[in-house]
Amino acid sequence: MILSALFYGALVGAAFPLGALLAKLNPFGHRGFAAAMGFGAGLLLAAALTDLAVKSGETLGAWRAGAVLLAAAALYSAINHRLSQRGAKHRKRCGGCVAPDSEAETTGSGLSIAVGSVMDALPEALVLGVIASSGEPSAGLLAALVLGNAAQSMSATSGLRESGRSTRFIALLWGGLFVGVVALTLLACLLTNGMAGVPRAVLMAVAAGVLISMIAEAMLPEATEEFSPFIGLVTASGAVAFLLMH
Repeated sequence: MILSALFYGALVGAAFPLGALLAKLNPFGHRGFAAAMGFGAGLLLAAALTDLAVKSGETLGAWRAGAVLLAAAALYSAINHRLSQRGAKHRKRCGGCVAPDSEAETTGSGLSIAVGSVMDALPEALVLGVIASSGEPSAGLLAALVLGNAAQSMSATSGLRESGRSTRFIALLWGGLFVGVVALTLLACLLTNGMAGVPRAVLMAVAAGVLISMIAEAMLPEATEEFSPFIGLVTASGAVAFLLMH
């Protein structure tokens, strides 16, 4: 159980530095960043709805699961709105359209970007830990988290470099997220081992709500910029890929 949690946490967390490396190599250009973000959004959206929201509803009932999901989404949106006012609004943008605020433009924006990135990664680590405590996550969920994180990191790293962030800042951000995802996955696994079905279902509904809000507010703005009218098809392709792997 512990080894499984460490393995899955490391696998998903490693996607952040991997995306940063891909951004440095920059083999795709702006449209490539947008396509990767759209595909990752489709994967994560399908995962949030099927592996998390639906399974939560099977235990809590549709109305209760929906209420928890909406409450989590509202909390994420409120915190994200506050962070956006402090310079973290464009933390997932590649810089081809708009770069995040520099420290000179908004004092403390670096901390806000870091907090926002941690907030985006929290729900998936919790879910991985919950699932690892009693079984194995589906291949579709793992693929969604890995590819979704890599796409976010790739785009965000490009934007951070565009806004003048140092290599040290970027390395600490994604390296810290890697460590944090591994640690939180392990902690969630240990805390939920033997936990009854209802608390586990609540955590899944919370994660679904946060993921859906994050997709809408932090991923799709980058995906839709300068890629219409076919980004919808790319995003739908991500959802289909999840279903096929699932």
